[in-house]
Amino acid sequence: MDEKQTLFASLSRDPMLFAEAGRITYCNEALRSLLPELKPGAPAEELLPETLLNSESERIAAPAELAGRKYAALAQRVGESGLAVAFTPSDAARGAFLSDGAIAELKIQLFNMELAVQRINEDLPEGPGFEDSREYLAILRRGCSTTARQIANMETAIKLQEGVGFLNPEKTDLVHLCDSLVATVGILTGENCASVEFETDLDVLPALVDSVRVERLLLNLLSNSLKFTPPDGHIRVALSRAGENAIISVDDTGSGISADVMQNVFARYDQRFDPDCPDPVGAGLGLTVARGIAEAHGGALVLESREGHGTSARVSLPLDRRAVVLESRRTLPSRSGIGLIIAELASVLDREFFDPDYT
Repeated sequence: MDEKQTLFASLSRDPMLFAEAGRITYCNEALRSLLPELKPGAPAEELLPETLLNSESERIAAPAELAGRKYAALAQRVGESGLAVAFTPSDAARGAFLSDGAIAELKIQLFNMELAVQRINEDLPEGPGFEDSREYLAILRRGCSTTARQIANMETAIKLQEGVGFLNPEKTDLVHLCDSLVATVGILTGENCASVEFETDLDVLPALVDSVRVERLLLNLLSNSLKFTPPDGHIRVALSRAGENAIISVDDTGSGISADVMQNVFARYDQRFDPDCPDPVGAGLGLTVARGIAEAHGGALVLESREGHGTSARVSLPLDRRAVVLESRRTLPSRSGIGLIIAELASVLDREFFDPDYT
């Protein structure tokens, strides 16, 4: 660890540590104030999550707990066996930032915009000469879908923060849930986006989960992967069982997550704007919501990424022995409905889905 790294860590308000060869070599003041008993030389496994320690990625984010509070452990490999780790407090510790009244007002304004777009389209004369007008309406409809996604994520973030009555668990076959959702996404995105496929060796995997929330979690992960993976790339969704946990993996061959973005990957609206890139660079609410849904089920979301080589997301969900899968219904679309899926994928879908006459 060089002098610049030590100075940065010492000035950081967030807890930080450095580890070498599995041993903690440095703790900053913020970490020592939380854990006075922690001393240099202690095994890193006493503090850091196993998923983080066993990862071979250059950067990784994983949930952690310090002094009874939840944190996101954000790690960076240093040299051959070094590890620099910063602990970012979870959003629940940062306090509320929106009210139900604000969400309700946003929904009303969005409804008014969607209604206006519909009325303008109905008043457009038939025939040629109005192509530009229909193109502008398609842009507006895409914007409405993107806004609907943001409102839904904000509403979910508020409910996660409140932590009361958030989940509605039901008997669910996770194999069917993942299979049908991935199939629907694949049909909608077609050949103009990276290919998406689902793999599992299981016929069924019983679970007692909130299936709508789990679908939203997966849609957020898939939306990110599709946005940052080129059309000739590949996205693989896999489902397996590890003891009493279901493991859902989303691996892509996209651009990966840069070091500066990875440091705040679970922070709300930590976005920066690059004049050479039309889209915001950084995290909005999608990953915050995805992690919150996993943790609300008693599970976790772990991200691993190498810039230029893609991103891997691992979701663990505890299985409940009481969950008995009912007869599997092989129907499309998934439970969330096409409207929600189109909203989640608004940034990557073809223009045709937002044409005023599309139904």
